[in-house]
Amino acid sequence: DATALVLDTLTNSTGGPELPPKELAVWMKKRQGVNRWLSVKGINDVNLCQKPWNEGPYGRERQGYGKDGVLANRLNADASLTMMAGISLGAWHKTADQKIMFDLLRREPGDPKDAQASDFIGGVLPKGWRLWSKAGWTSKVRNDVALIESPAGKRHVLVVLTRGYSEDVTLVPRLARAALRACLPSDFRD
Repeated sequence: DATALVLDTLTNSTGGPELPPKELAVWMKKRQGVNRWLSVKGINDVNLCQKPWNEGPYGRERQGYGKDGVLANRLNADASLTMMAGISLGAWHKTADQKIMFDLLRREPGDPKDAQASDFIGGVLPKGWRLWSKAGWTSKVRNDVALIESPAGKRHVLVVLTRGYSEDVTLVPRLARAALRACLPSDFRD
């Protein structure tokens, strides 16, 4: 609900009944503002202008998906990495906003009370590592993008995207562990 409210507010394109074609085109242009902003930041080939749904869109929100859902949200690893790195480097915002973002993304690695910290990349981090992450899972995907920081202060961004394995809670941590062992072998030994 919070994401939907932010999207509505940023784009001035609230939901409602279906619209005739001319009005729908105006509504769609407003909603696509998110993608235009991302494109200015160098993030392309994504669609991040649809609200998350529990039971599916209706009215103009459904129209906004286009024929056969061709305008459904889509994200790729490059875009995920670019966004997290941009947050880490303060490339898109003021220093005060960076602190707010870090506070929202901060996780305690392995915390069993926080699925995003234990069932995803954070679940494989050694003691002393820091974690900022955003996991996402639906009936089709199980994904995570994480900024991790070693005890020595070295930062890395890791993205794990899956499709068709949303119920497998072990897959993202297994893939993360394998990637970290390959990229940072001295920090991630057996």
